[in-house]
Amino acid sequence: MAINGQQVENTLYFQKEGGWNVPGATQLANDLLVWWTTLLSVQLSEQLILREITVSDLNVVDSFQVTVPAPTPNPSGGVVGEAEPNNVSLTVSFRTGLRGRSFRGRNYVVGIPKEKTLNSQVISTFSAYMQGSYQGIPSAITLSGGTWVVASRFHANAPRVTGVSTPVTAVVVVDDFVDSQRRRLPGRGT
Repeated sequence: MAINGQQVENTLYFQKEGGWNVPGATQLANDLLVWWTTLLSVQLSEQLILREITVSDLNVVDSFQVTVPAPTPNPSGGVVGEAEPNNVSLTVSFRTGLRGRSFRGRNYVVGIPKEKTLNSQVISTFSAYMQGSYQGIPSAITLSGGTWVVASRFHANAPRVTGVSTPVTAVVVVDDFVDSQRRRLPGRGT
């Protein structure tokens, strides 16, 4: 994705019984492309543009990676008007039913329309929509046959020998306060 000339990314993890292959990963990327364009992006600013979706197999260090470019013209958010600055994000938390940092994930939603914020908070209908959009991921990926998971590759500040994947069981927006991702500011990240 890109906003105001700055590349931004969010990461999701999926596992599949028997592992992923190139056709399955390509289908997953296409499933996520449809999810982004038909559900997630609807309430985001038109300044946010989807460029591509990349799926990387993490089972082996030198395994494959599939990149599916977004259609031309690149899809953008569905709300006409200016977005909050690039660093302004809403945190969407992924829960697994287990406690601890290894069993929770999150995305930082960028491209929040200015009209959806007031006093450093997003309006409640926006946060509810974002939560619902992420809750739609399992339905969106049925063709690829994957399971949405939280992946833990570290424990006690050290890399795990083998990562741990735990299925996502709930999506939560903990609060409506906006968060900041400084690396997303123009000129700070890639």
